[in-house]
Amino acid sequence: NDSCHGFHLPPANKQTSRRVPSIPLQATPSTTSSTTEYPHFDAEVGIIGAGPAGLALAHALQSRNHTLAIYERRSSFRPVGAAVFMHPIALNALREISPALEERLRDVCTTIREISVSSIVDEDLGFGTDRLDEAPETFGSPFVSVRFWDMVKALKGGLDESMFGFGMDLQRFEQHEEEHAALQQ
Repeated sequence: NDSCHGFHLPPANKQTSRRVPSIPLQATPSTTSSTTEYPHFDAEVGIIGAGPAGLALAHALQSRNHTLAIYERRSSFRPVGAAVFMHPIALNALREISPALEERLRDVCTTIREISVSSIVDEDLGFGTDRLDEAPETFGSPFVSVRFWDMVKALKGGLDESMFGFGMDLQRFEQHEEEHAALQQ
């Protein structure tokens, strides 16, 4: 199956039948002088952003044997304190990419069994449910909450550190030839 929740993935790269051309990708650091040597990756796919979506995409493409370069504006992975509420369908999508990836994320999540919402402005506005325990039977996975930093750590697991280019700020993309692309500041 070459699709994942409506998105069509490039075909798996086979040693005997290489269907995707190798694209040398380059990016310039976001804060550098003109004498800085830019990192160079020989990769088939360049992913812009090492957030949850970019990391999940990296796992999906890596499982199909594509070589990757992940470009991230931040200078490194670092803790972020926000929490994320995840719908069961998000966990199901991760399971399609990799059951191990979904398990790694579920290990750092908290299952949400009930929820209550109220307003400090409008006393009549409020609702809640204690039926979220039924989510696995209905959706195949529970509703969960996870700290953003824990989610990123779980999703970057299994990806080689050498595929990350930190401190990269995409300003322009140029297609120079059929098999050559460059990312520039």
